[in-house]
Amino acid sequence: INSETVVHALDRSSTRLALLDQRMQHLVKDSTKNTQVVTHHLDFLKTNPADYPQVRGILLDPSCSGSGIFTSPDRRQEKRDDERIATLSNFQLTTLLHAMSFSQVERIVYSTCSLHEEENELVVSQALSSSCNQEANGDSIWKLVAPSCLQHWKRRGHVVDALTREQASCLVRSNQNDETNGFFVAYFERIKKRDAGVNATYQRKTRINESIKGLTLYNGEFATTVNTTSTSTTTNADDPPAPARPKTKKDEISPKKPVGKKKAKKLAWKRRQMEQKLKRIEKRQQQQQE
Repeated sequence: INSETVVHALDRSSTRLALLDQRMQHLVKDSTKNTQVVTHHLDFLKTNPADYPQVRGILLDPSCSGSGIFTSPDRRQEKRDDERIATLSNFQLTTLLHAMSFSQVERIVYSTCSLHEEENELVVSQALSSSCNQEANGDSIWKLVAPSCLQHWKRRGHVVDALTREQASCLVRSNQNDETNGFFVAYFERIKKRDAGVNATYQRKTRINESIKGLTLYNGEFATTVNTTSTSTTTNADDPPAPARPKTKKDEISPKKPVGKKKAKKLAWKRRQMEQKLKRIEKRQQQQQE
């Protein structure tokens, strides 16, 4: 990030835009004082690439099913809705293809908080095999790249139709075994077609940790236990566990601090609130069935 960086943040929802504006200001404040953030109450699909000639990168976070948000009681109670997932998948593919149509853009990050392949790997594979990617970009093509800042993250994408194992290894996944909410990340770079045959895990010459000062790289901080007997349709038995965080000297000599009374009361109150919410959801579901 340099002194000439301008971030355009878009959302078509006025409510989400206010939250987006708040988060972007916090992010920029923490990272650099030389970055300008411009928020737009605007539908990304209605944008004209010609109006943003200086944009070189797009972070795309489209609406998704939220199936990976395990910390939300409402999400945990939701049943899989194939029709809704198909609608979201079509929307996500449309937004990704629109992002790829920006001729001057060099990098795209596509992310969701979903575990469903239909919203993740299948969207990526369809975008890569589309005519938009193969023909409309002239002498360039979009290609998956393994993110340098997540090189130690072990859980990777699933192999699906039109997506090779090599390409899937560039994708980043998380599920309930990774001590965090579930998410999916795909990182694309535009390269010359003459270089399209190089290894799918192609890395940039300028390493990301060298180009952005103060960027913290993931180094295996999350411990993981993978349940290979899971019957979930969204998990993959081939998924390796994320590496355990190596013990430090501090871990060995410093015992855990006891939770204070005030914090313990707050945690207990939160648990009761969550239990009550779950009961209300179950009651509502029973009433609907009757």
